[in-house]
Amino acid sequence: MIARQLLLVLVILNLSAAAWWLFHRDRAAAATTGAAAIPALKLAEAAPAVAAAQTATLPADAVCASFGPFADAMSAEQARQQLRTQAIRIDARQVVQGGQTQFWLDVAAAAGFDPASVRGAVHAARAERVACPATSG
Repeated sequence: MIARQLLLVLVILNLSAAAWWLFHRDRAAAATTGAAAIPALKLAEAAPAVAAAQTATLPADAVCASFGPFADAMSAEQARQQLRTQAIRIDARQVVQGGQTQFWLDVAAAAGFDPASVRGAVHAARAERVACPATSG
């Protein structure tokens, strides 16, 4: 009786091993096969549209200001996110002064934009009204 049970267990184990070898997929082979099946990434042809948006003509009554200096790029990015709903255009720039890098945001907004009242909300040390850049349109 024990011999039959032992024989049955061995047969089941052998069938399980055979099924595993038959249906097993090698992970390394699957990874290289899967990678070959995925098409390579291609850059979208959006560069002309972005360039056109950046050189858009500002309204004649636009208000331009510089906010900064911010202590780091993360602070400047947080300020950019807060200003994006009010601004027509936001340009980031870095200024190196005394071996330290300062981060500034140059903002162009519609008439009625008050840089002094927005300065505290974006946590900028200063808000300076500046002349808007001349753009050809």
